[in-house]
Amino acid sequence: MQTGKGGAPNTSGGATSANGGTRGGATSANGGTISDGPSAAGCPLVRQEFARALHETKRCDPFLGAPQCQEVRTGLECACPTPIQGANTAALELLDAIRARYERLQCTAFADCSVCLKPLAVFCNAEGLCEGRYTNAEVLSCKVGGKVYPSGTNGIPDPGSCNTCGCINGELSCTEIGCGGECPAGTVMSRQCAECGPTDRCLLPEYDCLPVCTTTCDGGACIDGICRKVCG
Repeated sequence: MQTGKGGAPNTSGGATSANGGTRGGATSANGGTISDGPSAAGCPLVRQEFARALHETKRCDPFLGAPQCQEVRTGLECACPTPIQGANTAALELLDAIRARYERLQCTAFADCSVCLKPLAVFCNAEGLCEGRYTNAEVLSCKVGGKVYPSGTNGIPDPGSCNTCGCINGELSCTEIGCGGECPAGTVMSRQCAECGPTDRCLLPEYDCLPVCTTTCDGGACIDGICRKVCG
């Protein structure tokens, strides 16, 4: 045991992380801990962790039929109405813990919370994530290979193969012709969000070859082994 001046035990360490490491603060969901003081490095890590945890609260079964999704108020800056899978209480408790750590780190950026919107309906989408509908005629485009295609566009080149795709309200559906074209090494074809709205909803889904990851990544959050830009 280390001791401070005068031989008194030094108890300035933090809570133990899931993998045994500490850095003087609360436990991080992906191992290690983050200091409870102002930290330019700590704040982005907490934002990534919150985005991953929020993604987990949205997981649902699109084939179940019974209502699974509900609206709760959550967020790091503003407690905006957000669609989640309400039965996942452990994930909700983790969101609260991460938000408390965000406040201890003094990361709050004083966002304009007047822009929060209330969804007209919440539902489980085809990807198995709770989603909100905010207008009666909401139509989303698709961003594929760096180019934005309006809903209803067909013949979109698949960036990961020789197939062609169509965009319907933010959802990309592609033909499945066998061909040699694949994503570059270290990447896989997947979906992320190119543009987020004020209520942490995705305004522009993007489909591209995204980098694979293990726990963390630059410019996004490591979710399901893929480095993605997500809202949260």
